[in-house]
Amino acid sequence: MPLTHLVLPALAASLLLAAGPAAAGEGAEADALVTHIEASPPMLLLQGIGVEAGIKLRGHLELGAAAFTLVIPEAFQGDNKDEDWDIRDSGGGLSARWFHRDDGHGLFLGGTVELQNHHLERAGESMDSLEAGIAAQVGYQWFPVDGSGFYVRPWVLAVVPLWFSEERELAGESFEEPLPVRFVPSVYAGWEL
Repeated sequence: MPLTHLVLPALAASLLLAAGPAAAGEGAEADALVTHIEASPPMLLLQGIGVEAGIKLRGHLELGAAAFTLVIPEAFQGDNKDEDWDIRDSGGGLSARWFHRDDGHGLFLGGTVELQNHHLERAGESMDSLEAGIAAQVGYQWFPVDGSGFYVRPWVLAVVPLWFSEERELAGESFEEPLPVRFVPSVYAGWEL
């Protein structure tokens, strides 16, 4: 499926949702619940995309559901990088984040449960292996234009894989994680509605 089939409906939905509360003239009660939609433009460089939608409750607690797909570059394959692995990860997760500030801006800490498929190819063979894991997250939500709802959110995940559906082995080589914790940096841009 082309990436435009994911991104264009998400943008259309965000515009419709953004117009809703403003058109309804809702006051302080609307501030108690804020929705967001975001995407990761840098993931396009990795032949992928990441999207998330969620809600923020009274400024501090944010809940989100995300989906992503990307090609894992050799530079991030650790000791496996010289073994000609081609890897595409696709998956999703549910996250909870806590913002220290009352307005829900700035530094946040969070946690995620994730499920993803690792599609691996090597030496003419291919396989899929599911992974379930948990992750800790730290990041910062910055609103460059006051009052616009637009934000930039850099963050880092520390993912701990808990389960794989099968050992990742092709053409006599096993793909081994370089560390028990996988660090995943990213930058998302989004809109609070």
